[in-house]
Order: sequence, then C-alpha cells, then structure tokens
Amino acid sequence: MGRMAHRETARLALGIACFFLPFLAVNWLGLFYVVMVLPIGALVMLAIYFLPRTRIGTVAGTLELLRWHLAHGIRLTQHQVTASFSTLKVRVDSMSELEIILKETPQGTVVSYKAGATDTGWTLIAAPIILLLPSIIALFTAPWIYYKSARFVRRFVAPLLPADGVLRNVIRHDDIGALLVAHAAEDHRLFSEAYRAERNAYWDALGIIGMLAFVTWLVLFAALNITSTNPDYAARASAAVMPSTAGVLTFTIPSLWIAHRIFKPRLAKWKGWIARIDGVWKTEATRSMPEDSAPSSFEILSEAAKEAPLCLHSIRKAGLSRDRESWGILLWMVWFGLTFTVQGIVSVGWSATWQPNSEIPTTNLALAFCGVILLIGAWIYYGRWKRRQEAKMNLEIANWNHRLDELRHRMERFLEELQFDA
Repeated sequence: MGRMAHRETARLALGIACFFLPFLAVNWLGLFYVVMVLPIGALVMLAIYFLPRTRIGTVAGTLELLRWHLAHGIRLTQHQVTASFSTLKVRVDSMSELEIILKETPQGTVVSYKAGATDTGWTLIAAPIILLLPSIIALFTAPWIYYKSARFVRRFVAPLLPADGVLRNVIRHDDIGALLVAHAAEDHRLFSEAYRAERNAYWDALGIIGMLAFVTWLVLFAALNITSTNPDYAARASAAVMPSTAGVLTFTIPSLWIAHRIFKPRLAKWKGWIARIDGVWKTEATRSMPEDSAPSSFEILSEAAKEAPLCLHSIRKAGLSRDRESWGILLWMVWFGLTFTVQGIVSVGWSATWQPNSEIPTTNLALAFCGVILLIGAWIYYGRWKRRQEAKMNLEIANWNHRLDELRHRMERFLEELQFDA
C-alpha cells in the first residue's frame, strides 16, 4: 500500500512538472509562445495521468472469477460498476472514474487500471484548454481528478487482491445477498443514467429557448429599426428596445413554463427511484435489517423492473448528447458539408448569372460535390450510430430481465430449501 502511495505521488509530481516543460523549451520567448505552450503542457500532463496502465497485482485464477470478485467487492462500497468481458469501469464520483483491466497470462490474471474522468470531469479539463490561456486551470483540475481515481484504487481495489495471489472465500455467483447487491447496483446505475439524460435534455431545452429568444430579439429589433421612418438612429433604437423585449418575453416565459412542466416530473420520478434503490443497495451491502413496515429488497427491485422500458427510453432520447465523440464527429461533418455545398452552389450560380459566357469553375463544382459527400456520410454515420444504440438498449433490457429472472429463481429455490429443512 505504501508502495502504491509513493508511485501515485511520483506520477502527480511528474505530471505537474511536465506542465511547465514547454515553458523551458521555448525559453520564455514572448506572450505568443506562452499562450501556445499552455495547452501543450496541459496535454502532456493529461497523457501522463490518463494514458498509462498501472499494474496493481497478479492473481491466480480465471478472469471470470476475478471479475465477479472485484465487481462484488467494489459494489459493496456503493460505487457504480459497469462490467464487460475483461474490464470493469468504476464511477468514483461526479468527476472521477477508472477502468480496471484484467488480462490472463500463464502466471495468472494481471490486474491493472487506468485513471479517467466522467463527462463532467472532462468538461472541466477540456474547456479551459480549448480557450488556450485558461489552460492553467487544468493544472489544478487534472491532478485532483487523477488523485481521486488513484486513491480509490489504493483504498478499495488493491485490498481486494490477496497478498499471496490466491483467491479464497469468494462469494458464489448464486448467493442471494450478492445477487441483490449486483441487481441494486445495476439498477442504480441505469436509473442514474436516466436521471442524467433527462437533466441534460432539460438544460439543452433551456439553452435552445435562450438562443431562440436572443435571435428573436435581434430579428424584432432589426425589423423595427428598418420599418421606422424616424431619421435618427438613436431614437429608432431606443423605441425598438421595449417592443422587442416585450415580444421576446411573450415567447420565453411560456416556453420556460412548458419546459418546467414537462421535465420536472420526470426528474423527480427518477430521483425518487434512485433514492429507493440506493436504500436497497445500502441495506444489502451492509447486511442490515430493513424496517418491519418497509417492503423487502426483492419487492422494490421487482417494482423497479417494471420501469425498465421507460428508464431506457429516457436514456435513448438523450441521443448524441450522451456520446460526445460521435456528436462531435457528426457536427463536424454536417457543418463542413453544409458550408462546402452552399459555397459551391452559390459560386456556380454567381458564375452562371453574371458570367454566362465563361466556363463554370471546376473548383466550385468539386467543393459542392465534397459537401454533398460529407452530408451523405453524416447521414450514414448517424444511421449506424442509431442502430448501435438500439442494439445496446436491447442488450440492456435483456440483461435487466436476466438479472431479475436469476434473482427470482434463486429466491424461489431458497424458499424451497427452507421448507425442506423445516
């Protein structure tokens, strides 16, 4: 444990030191270089923190058994875990997460991890870097996010690995307590995703309303200025401010009220379910007894399963806003596709109208053609993304039903065993 702490401290110091290396490389050659090397130093620091894999240990045993053991142990700390074949993705908090990688070797299963950040964490890191000069903010946010991920590994993941490398007393896959913990943890993860998806959609709606209100105000202000017969511009502008503002408020206030009425009940619903499932998760993780009047954990989880389609529908509706990489690629393709197409068509139309005897420039045709290709590519990319999302949602529903059926069958078998013993 002390060795891990020293390694963690050394990487923190190395990342912070490398942030300043570009300054030394350019030898402080002016403001332009200082501004440009800030994001370079930040990117070098991010590469040191979030790209390398750090080995935790080696355990004798199969990958499947170790994955189950680690996932169950982490879920007992009430942290969300997303398990795949050879990785476990753990959400540490609202800003930090980590990826645990399992790799089978002749000596055993090697366990390593990569520190990471959530969407919120990456936004706090990336936004200042894009703005160049505020990149200095990453000097504080990135080490803190990395430190929390590494500290979680040191406190909660490393103790789950035996010192001699041999797993003992592993909780069985069909243990009722372990199944309840796993089901509650997965339900908590999905309901939390549904809540975040609805919240993002709510803020997106408010942003769209604000943007439309601003554009509407500009249009009304310009229209009133143009149609006014007053020769004094200052007088026309002063006279146009109040009507423009009144028109915008007439649109904005009802729109905000409608958005509030639509999204607030959904947010309250998912937040209530998160609180209920969190109670089940805590009860089963700590092996505490629920109140006599309270419904059992199995009853709450069975009731939550009925909300699965609506929960996944909320996640699906969030669409590209949850997949920022795909959203960025699609936005780039659409933006440049429209720009090239419009610019090429306008140039060709201008040449045909004002220079009818001249040849149509081949460059303009090629530009319009490239724009059309980009738009077609964006349409194909979106279609493939949508099919992948549908397949993923169908798999989530199947896994949800499988977990519930597995838990129900184990509960029935447990009750039969009790009756047999009696």
